[in-house]
Amino acid sequence: MLKHKRVDSRFYAVLCLAIGCLFSPPLVADELEDTALSIAPSDVAFFSTSVNLQQSWRDFVESRFLARLRAVPYIQELEAEFDRQWEDPEGQLAEAKAWIKSPNIQNLLKLGQEMLSDETFVFGSDQWCDTIEGIVDLQNRVVDRMSAGPEAAQEFLMELTQEDIGRIRVPDTVFGFRINDVDNAQLQLDALEAIVRLGGSQVEEARVFLDRLKRSELKDGQTLSLTLDPSMIPLDTIPAPASEMAQRIVDLLEGRQFSFALGVKSKM
Repeated sequence: MLKHKRVDSRFYAVLCLAIGCLFSPPLVADELEDTALSIAPSDVAFFSTSVNLQQSWRDFVESRFLARLRAVPYIQELEAEFDRQWEDPEGQLAEAKAWIKSPNIQNLLKLGQEMLSDETFVFGSDQWCDTIEGIVDLQNRVVDRMSAGPEAAQEFLMELTQEDIGRIRVPDTVFGFRINDVDNAQLQLDALEAIVRLGGSQVEEARVFLDRLKRSELKDGQTLSLTLDPSMIPLDTIPAPASEMAQRIVDLLEGRQFSFALGVKSKM
């Protein structure tokens, strides 16, 4: 039997603050001047970056641990067998090797290698703290009602207001990587847009998403973004009684949007 437990939202608020302090670097550090901190807004709640990733990987490859591991006879046999099969592949492995060596995939792999060679970073707005507290509060209320049975849970959904949902937001968050070959990165962005538009045009249900796909030019880059909102939910295709709950969800989310973007800016 599952037991539900209430969670004190103040704990999460304190935890969020602690995480922000943990990941916020000292702004006086000279070595941070050339990191992604230069593009992060001054009012972000947290910022974390990892630099010199390629050197860290080399240190791992040259580590005594890996050297001892590769000295194990069984590991040596596996490496030799893999090298043999890769040099003279058959069947699906041969197809995979040919696919990997194609120019388009090589450019994509090059971009992936760049993304993991220099710097990776993440930063987010202070909405995270409010959102976590709002989710915990809503969770506690749901747990209280669930103890009365599924009908009570459905009644709770119908009683919710936009103000209740308004406390829960998708916080502004940026994940990024430093790159060198900007032209290749923009080429991959072009390829992704072409694939999405071509594939989506073949499916009637996906065309509504293509209308929300937008390409934007920046002063020092470009982005490909997709914005979603409740009006895109096909209520007319949802059978009763689920349609009533779906309509309620749409009403609660009225005016809300979610945007997801991929972009190239300032060699990041």
